[in-house]
Amino acid sequence: MAVLGSCTFQVPVQPLCEGAFCPQDLSGPPPVGSPADLGAPDLSAPDLVPPLDPGRDGPLPVGMLEVRVPIPGPFNDTDVTILAPGRAQELDAGPFPLVLISPAMWVPRDQYLGYARRLASHGLMAAAQSPRNELDVTAYRNHTRSVLDWLLAPSGQGADRVRGRADPSRVGLLGHGRGAKISFLVAAIDSRIRALLAIDPVDSSEALTARMVVPGLNLGGAALVLLGETVSRGGGAACPQPDEDFEALYMLARGPAVRITFSDAGHHDFVADRARCGWVCAVCPSGSSPPERTHALAVKYAAAYFLHALAGRAEALSFLTGAGFLQDAQSGAVTQVSK
Repeated sequence: MAVLGSCTFQVPVQPLCEGAFCPQDLSGPPPVGSPADLGAPDLSAPDLVPPLDPGRDGPLPVGMLEVRVPIPGPFNDTDVTILAPGRAQELDAGPFPLVLISPAMWVPRDQYLGYARRLASHGLMAAAQSPRNELDVTAYRNHTRSVLDWLLAPSGQGADRVRGRADPSRVGLLGHGRGAKISFLVAAIDSRIRALLAIDPVDSSEALTARMVVPGLNLGGAALVLLGETVSRGGGAACPQPDEDFEALYMLARGPAVRITFSDAGHHDFVADRARCGWVCAVCPSGSSPPERTHALAVKYAAAYFLHALAGRAEALSFLTGAGFLQDAQSGAVTQVSK
């Protein structure tokens, strides 16, 4: 991932075509069994792929599964929601790049299904977990690795509906708050992790901290991306703290790395519906920025990042560090630095 300097810059992106779809040669009859026989465009054809827009759902239908991942030990089995290209409760064959989503402390996993759906509609597989033990950082880290193990090589009930869907060579982590801290700790010891996006990490001082592992983090050449805010800093234990937040972690990270700051947003503005989240999403101070805008931009940046880092979509980089991001910056919603 090309990241330059410490300011916003533009990355030239060649349009995939002019207009909504590229020109096509319609001369002659379509081949038997093609989508044209059914009166539908074949979106797998290079000349019919619409320009990439991670700010919107992609062209693929999405399937969703609810599974319970078995983890050794009493009361450790973990509920996970999986979304990938497919329909209803069926996932297409894959394999797809995999992104595991870990929530902020006590926040329900369904608050992150907007991230998962966006990724799935663009051709990735996303799984949002509900960790059983969020207080024990070591257990949370190890259980998260066990969830990854199962997604990549499922066994037991429901395994046949998931087996082969996740690509073990293209695995990424997305975490918010406490979940971002755990994502750092997993990436530090698991060589399968090739991309990491941390949303407003809460790196409270414990036996294990993200600050310990960030300087040596190796994502195989992909950039580390941190999203965050400064309004909630210094709130309760579930909120970011000074010298432990996304800015501190960015300073410790070796490049490439990108830091995006959301103007006047709060820690729980990154979830889908702060009001429906209940008291959990009211424990940290909030700002005056519309939470819907914060969530929408975070979903867009997450999709752009994983499309670039895991799916090889070079044009997605523009939405993080180039012309696509500049539009958001000019509105005053966000700022960005990179190294």
